[in-house]
Amino acid sequence: MRADHYDSVARSYARQNESGLFNAHYNQPALVRLAGDVRGVGCSTPAAGPGP
Repeated sequence: MRADHYDSVARSYARQNESGLFNAHYNQPALVRLAGDVRGVGCSTPAAGPGP
């Protein structure tokens, strides 16, 4: 896959995750509850998210 193809897929994925019902009402709230209070905690999320 060429980089410009990936960028197109990444933009589409990001738009869906920002507005999709599953992410907004199930996945994101569940992850926030699971993580708890993370103020002051450093973390790394390699390969997570839509891309650049």
